Amino acid sequence: MRTLWFTLWQALASTALTLIAGLPAAFVFARYEFPAKSLLRSLTTIPFVLPTVVVAAAFSSLVGPTGPLNLALMRLFRLDQPPFNCSARFG
Repeated sequence: MRTLWFTLWQALASTALTLIAGLPAAFVFARYEFPAKSLLRSLTTIPFVLPTVVVAAAFSSLVGPTGPLNLALMRLFRLDQPPFNCSARFG
């Protein structure tokens, strides 16, 4: 029962603090133009984009030319080149 109460209390406190900070900030962003508006907007989107970047980096390190999956498959099947090549080339 103690854990349930703590979880409920923490959720309510987090929601209240988020509303106290978020609603005035949303009002200012919607109504006013100010010099650092684009910078602040970019900084507030980082938490939403970061998980995607982390997942992409994890897949790249796992399936990259020297990643553990490729190395294991190369050893298992005695391959000269990695079976998976996920190196992206732009340009």
